[in-house]
Amino acid sequence: AVNVGLPPTYADDAASAHLEANLIGYTGDLYGASVSLAFTRWLRPSRVFDSLDELIATVEGNIGDIRHNLGEQGVSIRD
Repeated sequence: AVNVGLPPTYADDAASAHLEANLIGYTGDLYGASVSLAFTRWLRPSRVFDSLDELIATVEGNIGDIRHNLGEQGVSIRD
């Protein structure tokens, strides 16, 4: 589950775009590692949330949707 863009709920004038990926089923540390991501489908547009709880519930729901539709098995992408 991947989010790309500005975080509209917490954006300010100095905000910059981010890419945040939740690698379902993966545990470990990838800091400093090269990682490839494959986009399979678009879920929803970015929007401002009224509360942190609403943001968390929505993101958890998105991750649950991806988990339900794609499973928890990793996918290997090789050059």
